[in-house]
Amino acid sequence: MITKIPTRFEITRRRLLGGVGALAAAPAILRSTGADAAVTLKLGHSGSNEWQGNLWAKNFAEAIEATNLGVKIEIYPNAQLGQDPALAQATKLGTLDITVNGPVLQQYVPSFAVMDLPFLFRDLQDAHKWQDGSVGAKIKSDCESAGFHFLGWIDIGMRSVTTNRRPIETVADFKGLKLRVPPGKVFVSTFQALGASVQSINFGELYTALQQGVVDGQENPPTTIRVQKYYEVQKYLSLTRHIASFAFSVMNKKVYESQPEAVRKAIDEAGRTATEKGRVFLEQDENASLEFLRKQGMQINEPKDISGFRAATRAVIDEAGPVLAPLVKEILKT
Repeated sequence: MITKIPTRFEITRRRLLGGVGALAAAPAILRSTGADAAVTLKLGHSGSNEWQGNLWAKNFAEAIEATNLGVKIEIYPNAQLGQDPALAQATKLGTLDITVNGPVLQQYVPSFAVMDLPFLFRDLQDAHKWQDGSVGAKIKSDCESAGFHFLGWIDIGMRSVTTNRRPIETVADFKGLKLRVPPGKVFVSTFQALGASVQSINFGELYTALQQGVVDGQENPPTTIRVQKYYEVQKYLSLTRHIASFAFSVMNKKVYESQPEAVRKAIDEAGRTATEKGRVFLEQDENASLEFLRKQGMQINEPKDISGFRAATRAVIDEAGPVLAPLVKEILKT
């Protein structure tokens, strides 16, 4: 029997007409191979071309293509292949090879959520220590069990709150605010504990939601606020630095294991290279982003009630659940 392979137009049309299910149902044979490459791997994410995750993807592609092993990475940013939930599901099923994603992956790998606990890490460098050590090893193992192969960490930065209504100085300032948070349980619990009314909106749809007033504000690191141009639709930036934020890149496990050993090693090394380059970039970029945002007219303040924020959200850490509890205990020992 001859199987007719749909054209790229047909694939796109199915996705647009059928949404998440259409993307998830596309057969794995649709993954293309370039004329000058032994294998072409598709990587999808929902961020902009300037987003840190796209920078990671470009560094990853450059590193693996430089090995001359015949591997090409096709990058699809700006939710071209769907929003984060669809991309995570497609990578799980193998209809997409690689995704750079965020809290959505916690539904498949719950241990990812330890990185999102409020005020758990002193700064990004403290979080890196755990990513490169025992906590990271546990998360990578859990990825394998869930059908993913872990490729790398993407530094997003220390998350802070932007709003259009008022600056955040104390816990009381969250009352009555409609705040967008990523679709993860920890984020929802954190801002409910602070008193905000929370909504989970996909990352690729956030700018429009802010522009239309669907929510009063959101929380992201300065670099993300800059590259996603949230300064165009938000007035205040309050440097709460409540969570050390990261995205992750994972690959479908079966697709990874189907590659020759030399290619698997090159993929892993490219992931490490992209992670290190991303860490260096963000360290240099965060202060520059804050200065840029000031010049764009954002009013930036340092809240006076950080201890109050910590006290209000401590229960989120204490009630993290059986999956995260051993990791939290290990981190808090130091």
